[in-house]
Amino acid sequence: MKPLYERQRRVAPYVLPGVAVACLMPFVSMADHVPEILVVGQGVYRDRDLDIDVGAASAALSDSNALMARVPGGANNSNGPLSGQLQYRGLFGPRVGTRVNGAALQAAGPNWMDSPLHYAPAGLVESFRFSRGLASISQGPGLGGSADVVLKGSSFTAGERELRGDLRMGGHSADSGYGVSAVASAANARHRAHIRLARDDGDDTEAGDGRIAGTAYERDYYGVGY
Repeated sequence: MKPLYERQRRVAPYVLPGVAVACLMPFVSMADHVPEILVVGQGVYRDRDLDIDVGAASAALSDSNALMARVPGGANNSNGPLSGQLQYRGLFGPRVGTRVNGAALQAAGPNWMDSPLHYAPAGLVESFRFSRGLASISQGPGLGGSADVVLKGSSFTAGERELRGDLRMGGHSADSGYGVSAVASAANARHRAHIRLARDDGDDTEAGDGRIAGTAYERDYYGVGY
């Protein structure tokens, strides 16, 4: 006659799987009857496009890239009085797409010294819209967002001939600089034309006990559209 513990050892391998299945049955049954949960609410929609208020203060700006400082997370990566680059969350240069009047402009010069907005004086900017995040295909390449700048010009009317003009002047004492911009337009229901003029001029910037050499600037802009 064999001891009792040997019989129990032979029976145990068949008992344990049965006990495990019995323990899991309640959970399997609960999984088949999970109650339906209905959440009622309103999603939070955040517009990716931000319209920046250009305002009359833009006449005192030499570099239109400075408008980027009004975008949350944005800044002007300044390489000079007229050579800034749009910066968004640490990304700048070709990583931020830039369009002027719907056209994607390419930078010129080493180190992007002539950035795309170098060709858009601040006094002539009518609207500044920035799209956060990855730019869409329609806006061109842009890993760190995309800016769409529209310059002042002319627009068709309902029928009557219309003449318009805009003149802005500004200055700053740090470099004895000034900026002047003017736009004149004429339009009716079938024709429209405009003239854009701008000039920015400044000496070396005064700082501390002297002047910062090589910071003087001068820019003349003119354009005609029909």
